[in-house]
Amino acid sequence: MSKWILGHSLWLTSEEVILRPFLLLLLIFVVALWGCEDNNSPTKPQEPSLSDASVPEVASPGQTYLITVRAEDPQGIHDIATVTVQIKLESQVLRTDTLFDDGAYYHPEDGDVVAGDGLFSQRIRWDWAAQEEATFSLVFQAVDRGGHASEPLVAKVRARQNAAPAIVRVEVPQVLPSGFEGLLFFRVQVQDSQGVADVQKVLFGLVKNGRELFEKPLYNDGTHGDRQAGDDWFELGVDSSFAAGKLGDYVLRFHAEDRLGAVSAPVEKPLKIENGPPWIAVVDCPDTVAKPESGAVAVRVTATVFDPQSLADVKFVGFTSLKPDSTYANNGQPIPMADNGLPFDPSQFPQPYYGDEQAGDGVFTFTMVVYSDADANSQGVTPVQPGTYRFTFQAEDWVGNRSEPVVKTLVIRQ
Repeated sequence: MSKWILGHSLWLTSEEVILRPFLLLLLIFVVALWGCEDNNSPTKPQEPSLSDASVPEVASPGQTYLITVRAEDPQGIHDIATVTVQIKLESQVLRTDTLFDDGAYYHPEDGDVVAGDGLFSQRIRWDWAAQEEATFSLVFQAVDRGGHASEPLVAKVRARQNAAPAIVRVEVPQVLPSGFEGLLFFRVQVQDSQGVADVQKVLFGLVKNGRELFEKPLYNDGTHGDRQAGDDWFELGVDSSFAAGKLGDYVLRFHAEDRLGAVSAPVEKPLKIENGPPWIAVVDCPDTVAKPESGAVAVRVTATVFDPQSLADVKFVGFTSLKPDSTYANNGQPIPMADNGLPFDPSQFPQPYYGDEQAGDGVFTFTMVVYSDADANSQGVTPVQPGTYRFTFQAEDWVGNRSEPVVKTLVIRQ
């Protein structure tokens, strides 16, 4: 039989007395083994890494290219000390450059956009090429502040000698008459030593008094007035709306650019643009309106306007209102009309919610409100004078031409 042993206020069997030291030793061994495993576990990586290199597919001497690479570091992006790129031809290092992630703040020419986003950037002028096309290696590497280096990231760039395209012929009209019908064409013939497929774009700028107003493309894809896709003629068909906001003597300046960014010498041609005034074709206004005894009535007035250069050339349509007492409404300033399709809502004033029915149809609208005397007083406005009102309508375009005035009379009856 087991004997009972009394100790430390616990009753233990003799077998438990023997087993207890053994269990304690086993526990110590497991803890020690666990500690050894922790000491032998792999350490957290320290070195940075690179990805997403962006380089030109094909480069040409004399051109400048933006190159970028994304860098990451286990300790955070601010632990990266430098990101560099080597330009190599086979085993020969031609140049080493540093990329930056500073939003172009400290290095304004590096082309970086957002500081601290992990995308490192640099603009590099390409100065190398072989007689035949050669493949160059761009080898990127990042180093952190502790001296840990990333694995190199290699991107390939093909480079070759490249001649800029040449504009060999330009055909443009000498004059754009006001309101001409159909299309008139700007046509440019371009040659390139690598073939017309190497021509990436042909552009023209409109220049007045030495200042380029805008730049637009010509096409070689059978659209926008181009009559044959894929030939060496780049074309654009323009209609009379091209002259909206333009009047007088201009210069058309053309240039072509190939896929490597080489640009042709510019070619200039003079262009005279004519611009006639708008005209008001129809005014719709009631002859007589009775002032209501209570409430108010809305009186819709419209003017249908045309312009030889399209409605895009119409800057303003409005009318003056000579009241029965020989004074002008709106302090003599024209009351504006709108062709914006917005409903009538006087609470939106001064925004033009004038009750126009359809935007862009050339019908300009203004809605007048004729209050009863009682409602005018409650609204805090001057009561409408009874009698004859003389409305004079006029339109103005973007070069300052004005239409002939159109006069209508409206009688307000008491």
